[in-house]
Amino acid sequence: MGKAEIGECSRSLMPEQVITSSPRVSSSGPLLLRKRWPASLPWWGLLLAIVLIAAAVISRKPELVTNPQFWGDEASWFADAYSNGVLHSLLLAQGGYLCVASKLPVLLAIHVPLAHAPAVFGWFTAGAQVLLGGFLLTSRLTRAAPIQARALLCFLWIAVPNCAEIDTLNNTQWTFAVLGALVLLSEPPKAKAWIAFDFVAICLISLTGPFCILLLPVGILFYLMRRNRWTIVLSSILAAGSVIQYITLSHYLGPCSPVRVLKPLLLRVLAGQLFLFGTVNGGKIVADAPLQSRAAAGLGALIVVIGLCIVGYVLVRAPLELKLLTVFGCAVAVAVIRRLHCDPHWDWESLTNIFYAIRYWYIPRLVLLAILVWMIGRGHASWIRAATAVAVILIVASALSNWQYPPLTDLHFDRYAREFDHAPRGTRITIPVNPIGWSLTLVKH
Repeated sequence: MGKAEIGECSRSLMPEQVITSSPRVSSSGPLLLRKRWPASLPWWGLLLAIVLIAAAVISRKPELVTNPQFWGDEASWFADAYSNGVLHSLLLAQGGYLCVASKLPVLLAIHVPLAHAPAVFGWFTAGAQVLLGGFLLTSRLTRAAPIQARALLCFLWIAVPNCAEIDTLNNTQWTFAVLGALVLLSEPPKAKAWIAFDFVAICLISLTGPFCILLLPVGILFYLMRRNRWTIVLSSILAAGSVIQYITLSHYLGPCSPVRVLKPLLLRVLAGQLFLFGTVNGGKIVADAPLQSRAAAGLGALIVVIGLCIVGYVLVRAPLELKLLTVFGCAVAVAVIRRLHCDPHWDWESLTNIFYAIRYWYIPRLVLLAILVWMIGRGHASWIRAATAVAVILIVASALSNWQYPPLTDLHFDRYAREFDHAPRGTRITIPVNPIGWSLTLVKH
C-alpha cells in the first residue's frame, strides 16, 4: 500500500477509531483494554476459576468439608425428612415461606449413613457459593460489566467480611436470591442448556424464601427497558412464586407489633452492619457506646447519609443492570428493617454485633460491593475513584485479617451417629447440634 493510499485510509477513519500501537497513549486505554481482556472466559478458564472459587470458599470455613455439623434448622429439616418423607420436608414452610432449594440436600442426606449427612449439607452449602461466583464470570453478564470487573467482584463477594452465618445450609436462600437477580439481569440464553438452567434456577428460587416478591418488580422494570421476551418468562415464574409465598406468609405472619427502636440505635445498626460491613469495632462503630450516645448516633447518621448519596449516584449514572441490582438490594434492606421492626422478639442491641442475624445485611452488602467495583472504573472523577479504591482496600484488608471463620463447637456428632446406626429399630436418640441448645431427635426406622 502506497503513502497516498495510507493517507486516504487514515482520513476515512474517525479519530477515536485509530488505535495506536504505543501502550503509552492514554486516550486509547479503553480500546486497549478491550483488546487485552476477553469478553468472557474460555471454557478452561471458567473451569479453573470455579476450582479457585471452591478453594477460596472452603478455605474460609474448612469445617464445611473437614468436620461438617448440622446448624440450627438444618437438624429439623433432616429430622422431618427422615420421619415424614422428603416431599413433606421440602414443602413444609419455614418462617412462613417455602425454602425448597435450600432443602434439596435432604434428598441425598437421608440415604447415607447418619454420620455423613452433615457432609452432604456442607458440600451443598459450599456449592451454592461456588455457583454464584461461577455464574458471575460467565458470558451471560458480558453486557452488564467487563470480565475484569466481574472477576474483582467475584473475589469481593467471597471475601465479604463478617458473614460467617451465610455459610450454613439454612442461609443459602440469601445466596440463591442474589443468583436469581443475576439470572434475571443477564443476557437471554441462546443455548438449550442455559435455557434449562434459567428455568430450573428461577423455579427453585421462587420457592426458596420470599425474595421472589422483591425480584418480580426488578424483572418487570428490566423488561420495560430491554424488551427481552425471556424476561417475561422468568418474571411469570417469579409472579407465580410470589403468589405462593405470599399465601404461606399471610397464614404465618401476625399483625405488625412495632418495636420502639431508638433512632440512634437504628442509625448505628445501618451504619455499622450495612455500610461498614461490621469492620469498625465489630459493627458497633463506637465501642461500648450507650444506646442513646449522641456521638455514636451522629457518626452513624453521617455514614448513612454518605451511603444513601452513593446509592442515589448509582441510580442516576450506573448501567441499567447495576441500577436494578441496587433497587433489589434496597428493597431487601427495607423489608429487613420492616421485619425486625414488627417482630418484638428481636434483640435490637445485639443487632450491632457481627455474630447476630448478619444474614439480613448480606444481600445489601453484596450490592454495595458491586457499586464500589463500578465506581473504581473509568468515567468517574479521580477523587471518587481514589476514595473508592481506599474503601475496597480496607474491606479486603479486614477480610484477609479474619479470613477463616471461627469453627463451630465440636459436639461430636459422628459419635452419636454411630450409636444411632448400631441401635435397634425404635430407638429414640437426641443429638446436640449447634448453636448450643439446639438438638436433633430421631426415632430409628
